[in-house]
Amino acid sequence: MRKEIHRKIWFVAILLVCAVVLGAQTNARYSLVIGNGTYTDLGTLKNTRNDAEDMAAALHDLGFEVTTLLDADLIQMEDAVLGLSNKLSVSPNAIGLFYYAGHGVQSGGMNYLIPADARIPGEAYLRTKALNVQSVLDNLQSARNALNIVILDACRDNPYSWARSGTRGLSVVSAQPPGSIIVYATSAGSVAQDGTGKNGVFTGELLKNLKTPGLDVMEVFSRTGEGVQRATLGRQTPALYTQFFGKVYLAGSDGSAVQAMVPLTPPAVSQKLYGSAYVKTESAGELYVDGVKADSLRAGGQMRLSGQEAGRYIYEMRYPSGEKETRTVQVEQDKEMLVSFGWKPQEASAAVVIPQAAAPVVPSGLVEMVYVEGGSFMMGSETGDSDERPVHTVSLSPFYMGMYEITQEQYQQVMGTNPSEFKSFTDASKRPVEKVSWYDSVLFCNLLSQNEGLEPAYYADPAFKTIINNATAYTDGTNAYWKRDAKGYRLPTEAEWEYAAKGGNKARGYIYAGYNNLAQAAWYKDNSASTTHPVGLRAPNELGLYDMLGNVWEWCWDWYNYWYYYSKNPNIDPTGADSGAGRVCRGGSWDSVADDCRLARRGNSSPGYRHDIFLGFRVARGP
Repeated sequence: MRKEIHRKIWFVAILLVCAVVLGAQTNARYSLVIGNGTYTDLGTLKNTRNDAEDMAAALHDLGFEVTTLLDADLIQMEDAVLGLSNKLSVSPNAIGLFYYAGHGVQSGGMNYLIPADARIPGEAYLRTKALNVQSVLDNLQSARNALNIVILDACRDNPYSWARSGTRGLSVVSAQPPGSIIVYATSAGSVAQDGTGKNGVFTGELLKNLKTPGLDVMEVFSRTGEGVQRATLGRQTPALYTQFFGKVYLAGSDGSAVQAMVPLTPPAVSQKLYGSAYVKTESAGELYVDGVKADSLRAGGQMRLSGQEAGRYIYEMRYPSGEKETRTVQVEQDKEMLVSFGWKPQEASAAVVIPQAAAPVVPSGLVEMVYVEGGSFMMGSETGDSDERPVHTVSLSPFYMGMYEITQEQYQQVMGTNPSEFKSFTDASKRPVEKVSWYDSVLFCNLLSQNEGLEPAYYADPAFKTIINNATAYTDGTNAYWKRDAKGYRLPTEAEWEYAAKGGNKARGYIYAGYNNLAQAAWYKDNSASTTHPVGLRAPNELGLYDMLGNVWEWCWDWYNYWYYYSKNPNIDPTGADSGAGRVCRGGSWDSVADDCRLARRGNSSPGYRHDIFLGFRVARGP
């Protein structure tokens, strides 16, 4: 009898132990939180320690076993990633979470997290002195657990002096494992904001949603993204990439503070073989693999695509000019295949101005105008700043665009004054006017229209009764109106400006207004000698328009309003929002770096500001 009781006790005890083990496996949660903020060579980031500590506390409250590293070196980071992978491999239903706040750098399509003590004298040292994000993903994938979440609040400007001009943020992970969610504090190629409070903008918003019961993990990140957009007025947009298609409630699905998973099925153990490809390109373009875009590459760029299943792939580089190069590649197990693209555009000499196809020119007593045929184009840029996205189709009616920027001589003739800074040069009369406000530009258009007997385009009230003849007729621009069917001169809309700058329906896909070499098309920081230059000395674009980039920023009609451009702007002859932070200006100036001279780059300034030595304008008019 006593033996029977002992057997029952042991049986019950074994059941309890098994239940505890299974329960631990079902609810297993492990996280690694790294906050690198005090750098040996790069100074201090003000929010990363707070971000990491607050994230660690929140994850602990959600039942995660948390490992926290502050100001870690590379060995500590690598060991901690390996330790996280080992813990996750114990349970097929485990949830893993990797969080990083600190400096991050992209190179050749790969992302690197910078250790606190790192001394990195050049880009080639990144591979040995920084933590590759792809190695983090590969380690987590090897655990074969149900879900891994990787959060990177590391999208700040490249802090190194050797960084390429314009290199910003992190790039999209090219080989995302199944059963993973990757979250960036901002979209690829953009820069996250530190914020003014205790936490960075992204982590601050994430902490608001992370512990909310009833939110599936995807909803947590969705609400976080909305919060970041609101907090930054649309200047920062988090990016979310997922290869996980179940549901997970980190704070419980029914208002409780316990884990709920509906359902979690671990990825099947793969018996597939993997290799990698190393891509190099002579010219800038977009890389596609089997018809799917992998990333955009700069001229001379390199990109490694690891974790590719062994087999045959078609790699294709698509260039802005419309040219394509295709390579058929057989990826082999445990081998890295070189994929090289060597196409180069035929460049005209930067010292020679080569006229493009002739365009109809409208005779005028003062301003030469080029006829721009109507058509449709893709407005914006997927690889530029966040306010240039999403790329969207815009259709425009025909219009005329000034062949040149308005010169000091032309402005003097119409307005009776010349406010320009650069007017002491012997050729100043042919240089673009600058230090003019948006109001000054509008008034110029109306007075020029009246001088030539044309109906003015701008009026001061909705009834189109009061012509705007002086800048005192209104103070903030909100009561200025444009009559579309008037034949008088006006500023181009933002959409008209970009369409014309890109070459209209004669566009050939160049990077810079008719050329792939910016120096051929523009006076900018590298060749301007810190001054404006007479209009028409650089080469024209496909429409025969000069100085669409560089020399001076150019006023457009539209209010600058991020949200209107992003989600509400109509796609047929858009004229912009009813209000905004300032009026749009386009094209860059004599003092601009190349990134500010991109065709889709958007600037803005207060419409009443008259002291900007970088701002001028050109005119447009209806057909």
